[in-house]
Amino acid sequence: MKSIKEIFRIGNGPSSSHTMGPKRAAELFAAKHPGAEGYRVTLYGSLAATGRGHMTDRAVLGVLQPLAPAEIVWRADVVPAFHPNGMLFEALRGGAVAGSWKVYSVGGGALATAGLFGNVVKTNASISGAEVGCQGEVGVACAMAAAAACQLFGGSPSQIEYAAEMALEHHLGLTCDPVCGLVQVPCIERNAIAAARAFDANIYASFSDGKHRVSFDRVVEVMRVTGHDIPSLYKETAGGGLAKFYPKTP
Repeated sequence: MKSIKEIFRIGNGPSSSHTMGPKRAAELFAAKHPGAEGYRVTLYGSLAATGRGHMTDRAVLGVLQPLAPAEIVWRADVVPAFHPNGMLFEALRGGAVAGSWKVYSVGGGALATAGLFGNVVKTNASISGAEVGCQGEVGVACAMAAAAACQLFGGSPSQIEYAAEMALEHHLGLTCDPVCGLVQVPCIERNAIAAARAFDANIYASFSDGKHRVSFDRVVEVMRVTGHDIPSLYKETAGGGLAKFYPKTP
């Protein structure tokens, strides 16, 4: 299998929740308070407990210090109820707090849990609609989203795998027949429905113990075989299905 870097977003390491999230939050806060004479950032819970090792302070100060003096306050003893990776940004002016923002860095977003599942499909089957139909695009995207959602909601590894398997299984055989040669039609609607289905798969898997009969790897193999059996008219050629009744205009 090729490197996860092909799907996973590159950024400040080694953790998206401990560096990429705080850095992005610092950028957004600085943009809202450009005239601040100083900044104070309080890191709570996990961010404070492991922040130095993850270089959270360097990620935040790297954004704020070029603009004004900035300090980090470490409060590992305070664990926010909403999420353990809490931060309080404060803009200082005239010795007083001119603005504040409490934010949480939950990690994820790109695409590592989602990326791993996508990479498995890319290696063992295909993520190309031209090769296996829309099951390889909308279906795989749904599986990746389901896996990521389950991970973010605290699912176990077996529940995460179950959510991804369920999402992909329910897209087996989905054709790719873009209307007028435009992949936006009907793919925008398909992706919207798939997003809801990904969340449903996460909920279903979360209510289970993660045990199930059909594995994700087996569904990937079935998708590959099914995709090769689908006539080319239904694989992004705009020559069959909906595309046949709504042909591309000159």
